[in-house]
Amino acid sequence: MEDFNDAFEEIASYYDDMFPRDLAEDTRILEPSFKAHGVHTVLDCACGTGVHVAMLAGQGYEVTGSDASDAMLIEARDKLSAQDIDAPLFRAQWSELPQVIPGRFDAVICIGNSLPLAGSDEQVQAALAGMLDMVRPGGVLLIQNRNFDKMEAERPGAVINDSDGGYVIFVFDYRGEMVTYKIFYLPIQAEGGDVTYNEFLMNILTRAKIARMLADLGVKSPTFYGDSHRSRFSRARSPRMIIEVARPTE
Repeated sequence: MEDFNDAFEEIASYYDDMFPRDLAEDTRILEPSFKAHGVHTVLDCACGTGVHVAMLAGQGYEVTGSDASDAMLIEARDKLSAQDIDAPLFRAQWSELPQVIPGRFDAVICIGNSLPLAGSDEQVQAALAGMLDMVRPGGVLLIQNRNFDKMEAERPGAVINDSDGGYVIFVFDYRGEMVTYKIFYLPIQAEGGDVTYNEFLMNILTRAKIARMLADLGVKSPTFYGDSHRSRFSRARSPRMIIEVARPTE
């Protein structure tokens, strides 16, 4: 599994500048499921710098965060402290969640294309098992990834995104069922800025692959959406893949 401490140590301090979140969109992803399942307690198990922990706490939820990167958790603690938000944070890989974090939650979320970082198919399935084990009976698991079906079909070589802080250039190196994201960040500053480089190995998690892994874990009917408006997932057109797993009431 990826060594998240090494992978995110350099990037953590400017991660939010590179990858700003559309919190209105993220709320649209989460809110319908939260209402349907009577959610009060939430575990953000890829909390990163704490953006969604802060967002959900501000919306009145009782939120816990976890991440596998110490550097990202440092940023999260600073962010929450600055907003006077008291939310517990834990360092844990997804597969370790049941051993590290006490209790179970009404909702477990993994937002922001984080799950593909887990590594091999076996490691992704172990991560899913860890997440599912943290959901109370009657609760819900929500995961948001890139639409890797579309990426696998089109095989883009590079993508350039504008961010609040500058330009982010993604170069993709495909290796079978894995892809390396080579990320160049050019910050816009009055006096100029150095280009930074990071790379992350991602599992190409297609709908079929995710459905198979969930079926192996006993999940019979996950729901797949294609965007924050909960449109039906389309391999060819959807910008996102949002997976909703409702845990039966025991």
